[in-house]
Amino acid sequence: LNENDYQIGLMNVDLPSVKILDLIPKIREMKPTLHTVAMVTKKSTFTAQDCRRAGFDDYFLQPFKLDDFLRTLDRVIDGIQRLTHILEYEA
Repeated sequence: LNENDYQIGLMNVDLPSVKILDLIPKIREMKPTLHTVAMVTKKSTFTAQDCRRAGFDDYFLQPFKLDDFLRTLDRVIDGIQRLTHILEYEA
């Protein structure tokens, strides 16, 4: 993460071998400007509220329709742009 200037991270919260919810605080520490999006399967026990509570900026269900995925990314990109404008205004 530190070597690249990623702005959006897509993370599958349903992978059994990875405890992604435990990683979010560490990711936020390392890269506070990274916007995280949870990918959740329809059979998942994770809810939108669980994802928000864990620190994700947004989420979408898998399998997904392209329009739903693009709407989610648009919301995240809008948030990045608003934050950029605020930071530029404060500088």
